[in-house]
Amino acid sequence: MTDRPTLEDLDAPLEPARWCCGGNAEDCPLCVDPNPPYPFLCPGHPRTAANERIVGETVQPATEATELDKTQIYLVPVAHLALADEPDVVHLAQYSWQDRLEAWVTGLAICGRSAEQGPLPEGAEVTCEGCLKWRPVYEQVQAGHNNRHQLEAEARRQQDLAGDTVENGAWHTVWLEGKWRWITSRMTTPQREYAADCVAAYSRHLAAWAAEPVRDEPEGLRWWREASQ
Repeated sequence: MTDRPTLEDLDAPLEPARWCCGGNAEDCPLCVDPNPPYPFLCPGHPRTAANERIVGETVQPATEATELDKTQIYLVPVAHLALADEPDVVHLAQYSWQDRLEAWVTGLAICGRSAEQGPLPEGAEVTCEGCLKWRPVYEQVQAGHNNRHQLEAEARRQQDLAGDTVENGAWHTVWLEGKWRWITSRMTTPQREYAADCVAAYSRHLAAWAAEPVRDEPEGLRWWREASQ
């Protein structure tokens, strides 16, 4: 059979790895032939921005979006549109979480040109002169935006920590250990609301102290509201 490897083939030195893959055409995201001829070697591909985007999406995630802070805006490299008249450059674009889409989205390149959606692999070199020119301006604006959100988050945390009062702790203990519904049923509605506010404030304090996500109010804390519905 002509397609069987010879002993010389088996002893041949390994093919060097390509930038796009390890050298095996079957594992290369840019080799489109589903049945490449033996010895299944990737012929190599030009390292264009569009090809880098394909390799990045297939082999190496561009950005671990699950680890990013959804309140922040990031600058990330993006590929140019795959059109014949588009310069073969790597752009910069803002990368932010969109609640309406429930997804991370890249915008226009900061030079003003349209770009492919999604970031390139981390470390991709930005080569667009327009984006490089505007980069310091965008970094300064983003720093102000991101710092504001961080300051607001810290202010909320300090406010929650401030819930550590003797009164709040006492009412929280009543909520945990006492017959909450029976006790609060002997109160007026304003008194119940006040006691519940104390319990909720101490619960937020415990979450902030333990660096846990923001807690919702304990279920059933304001049972009188549920009973009136």
